[in-house]
Amino acid sequence: MGVRLAGGVVPPGGCGLWLAGPAGEPVALDNSVAGRTPPGAPVALGAAGATPDRVAAAVRALGNLVAAGGRLAAGAEVDLGHGFRSALLDGGRGDRRDAMLAALTTDPSALGAREAIVTALFGPRVTRRVGAAAGRAVEDGRWGAVKLAAAASDVLGPEQLEQVLAWEAPEGIDPFGTGLASDAAVHLERLTRDLPEPRRLSLLADLWRVVGADRVRAGRAERLRASQDGHGLDDLREVYHRLDDASALTWVAGHYDGEPRAAQLIRHTFPPYGWLSGARRLYQDSLAVTLMGRLAEDATATGLAGALRRYAAALRLVAKMPSDRAVKLARRIGKVPARPAVWVMEIVPTLTGELTPKKEAYVAARLARARDWGTILLGELAEFADGLRSLDAASAGELRAWGAEPMTEWRAAFGYVSPERLDGWGQPGHDRAPLAERRPAGGEERIDDLVWMAELGDQVARLHGRERAEVGFDDDYPTVDPLTGPAEARPIEAGPVEAGPVEAGPVAYLSITTALTGAAHLAELGGVVPGKPRGWAELVAGLYGSADVSQALTGRFPVPEVLLAQDGQEVPGTGLRVEVATTPRHLAAYSDFMGNCLNGSYYTREAELGTCVVLALRAPDRRIVLNVELVRRFGHWRIDQFKARFNADPDPGQDKAVRAWVATLPVPQPTPPDVPDLPPPGVRPMRTVRRSTPAERVVREVGPVLRRRLSGLEAPVLVRLAHALPEPPRTRGTEAVTALRRADDAELDEACRRAFRAGMTVRELWHGTDERPLGAAIRKMGTRIAPLARDEPLPGALRPLARLPEVRLARTVDVVSIRVRAALGRLVAAEDPALARGLAAGPDVPTLCAMALAATALGVGAPIRRERPEAWRAATPKELTGRPVPRGPLRAPANWNWPAVWARAQRNDS
Repeated sequence: MGVRLAGGVVPPGGCGLWLAGPAGEPVALDNSVAGRTPPGAPVALGAAGATPDRVAAAVRALGNLVAAGGRLAAGAEVDLGHGFRSALLDGGRGDRRDAMLAALTTDPSALGAREAIVTALFGPRVTRRVGAAAGRAVEDGRWGAVKLAAAASDVLGPEQLEQVLAWEAPEGIDPFGTGLASDAAVHLERLTRDLPEPRRLSLLADLWRVVGADRVRAGRAERLRASQDGHGLDDLREVYHRLDDASALTWVAGHYDGEPRAAQLIRHTFPPYGWLSGARRLYQDSLAVTLMGRLAEDATATGLAGALRRYAAALRLVAKMPSDRAVKLARRIGKVPARPAVWVMEIVPTLTGELTPKKEAYVAARLARARDWGTILLGELAEFADGLRSLDAASAGELRAWGAEPMTEWRAAFGYVSPERLDGWGQPGHDRAPLAERRPAGGEERIDDLVWMAELGDQVARLHGRERAEVGFDDDYPTVDPLTGPAEARPIEAGPVEAGPVEAGPVAYLSITTALTGAAHLAELGGVVPGKPRGWAELVAGLYGSADVSQALTGRFPVPEVLLAQDGQEVPGTGLRVEVATTPRHLAAYSDFMGNCLNGSYYTREAELGTCVVLALRAPDRRIVLNVELVRRFGHWRIDQFKARFNADPDPGQDKAVRAWVATLPVPQPTPPDVPDLPPPGVRPMRTVRRSTPAERVVREVGPVLRRRLSGLEAPVLVRLAHALPEPPRTRGTEAVTALRRADDAELDEACRRAFRAGMTVRELWHGTDERPLGAAIRKMGTRIAPLARDEPLPGALRPLARLPEVRLARTVDVVSIRVRAALGRLVAAEDPALARGLAAGPDVPTLCAMALAATALGVGAPIRRERPEAWRAATPKELTGRPVPRGPLRAPANWNWPAVWARAQRNDS
């Protein structure tokens, strides 16, 4: 028998191998079974002549071991009793240290001598002191430190390993993550091999600290999002609008005897409506919601009692702002007070005395609606701003007088949500300079500076899990959008997204394994590790700053020099300065702020080809005012697209000035070809022609075609599945599928179960994995690039082609589709109830046929009746099991309820 164990080990003579069958029964591993057994499968190794009862007991013990520690635990040669030991077949992921780490979580007493365990984890250079430190770490449950030490044992000495094993993480957090120690070891060796051991240790210590802090912050942000009840805005918006109506009717009631009718209100001409009272109400309620959001945020971090103590003065200040009449009206409108300022007023009595559980629940229930109230108020403020355009002179004068009041008392009691905004706050005013110009001379912040509006948006953005809101400056009112600002944290896999030079950016490390994987990917792109990095962020910044990485990540556009020379210049007659988009990050930044499609595949592709150049025209405060797309036609530059924010038409004056400026731009002249010097007569120079490598020829010949066919790739079903992983990706784009490719079999299986429990159907997943964009693109391009669409190592000539962004993403989708179907096969073999639930929801005939054929090949379930033979012949279950379907009756697990599911599928297909 030509079977090998993990590491290429040949089983000793006279030994037999047994697998666990679908029902847990022993299956002898002979030549007929070996060909259908997946690589890395767990087996029981024992004497070939062992009795059936001992074999069955060993296989049961193997199943218990795998259930407790995962598949890798079998590779630690665990004692299964009666002379049997566990093992793994060759070909699976992981090495012996991964197996030992997995087995340590089960029963360490079955792993043999302690010296052998420590040697397997940390290598032959291990000392007794390292073993003792590892034992303490295992007893304390500090598995992250043990895994990291095992991964770093190839690059650190024994003394450094002792320090790693002593590291502690925040409670409930494993900084290492779910990856394999062997993979982390490969990445560490690549990144730190040229650094001295003390520098390697300091880098790992900094990474451990950063990951722990980021995980704490991410957990706090998640708890803050969860603290908002998410019941929707309808109930609060209704009472707030009813309050607005009641306030207006109260104001006009003096003109009538009794309550006016609608017809009377339409016919009557009133003096200017009380805009000042409406503005005061919006201002007071905005401060109240900002305070409620800050209380919710602080309560998540340090507890509600401490938060109430810290902001007691601000609570009392907001509580005394509304008049008694306004409070009575707000309480009379609905079941709950119709103003958040009154909600704050009702929190104030809890400041006296002990904070009992009843009081705490009362306050928490009100703080849970802070995000809803904030969303409502931002909409009301925008509507109020629209009405200011038709404001009469008397009301405008009242508002200006009120707006000039300082905010000193509020800032003394509350402070700031976003103090970093003050130095650059450029909101214009009618009779004052912007705050950014007044502050250096000691100018006070006033109500009409409207910083409080941005802070309301920032607080709502934080309650949504984002860092801050997107704020733009308008002539009258700033525009505030809490959902389009920067996210609070961004995983390293996503890379930087800001326009400008390549830099590490605000990266959030979800785990040490993801940080190492991302940094190793940059090194693979050609990144160079700095000589003496002082911390992990500096190491990553050095990788990003490498020329090869800059080229790979940015795909710098071929902008003519005559346009690059205009970068930073002012367009005459507009006061706007030119910024030339030279990388895809510029287009992403423009698209995010302007609300247009510049980040789409069309503009990116055209800019990469050099057929267009995109400009941003920025105001003195760096706000983007206009986007311009230039194309070269017949010896001059022509404007193809020219839009303001949200694709609005530009101001006529700006339109005329910009078009006049474009008409003056020089057009680059073609460079005359170099005329080579002719050799003297009778002398023939030696020709030294470099031949292209096979990889270069493939990229040159096939790359443009593939990139064109694969642009704009989407895989919505796989993106949904990726967010069902135990550690979901942060992005909602197609790049999220990469997380599925990095997941192991157990994580993929669990993601499928979670997705089915969350409402995804097997039908959606089956047809979603049938769409193989790369396979479809290369089907008509010959067989030499066919390996790109298969889940296997690539030959060297195809690796540069696979690194093209569009090809890389499409290959990820194809490979993940193959692996997800294998995961479905494993769920079929286990007769998983989550699979049965997903199968019963909206089934169709092709999906059911494939699943039943897989169950038949695996030998699970009971016989079923075959109907519609043509449908069964068209089904393709091979990717589910890798086994042929035997002759005989078809089978399906009992929990599928086959007759009912089959009947429903036929109705759906009819």
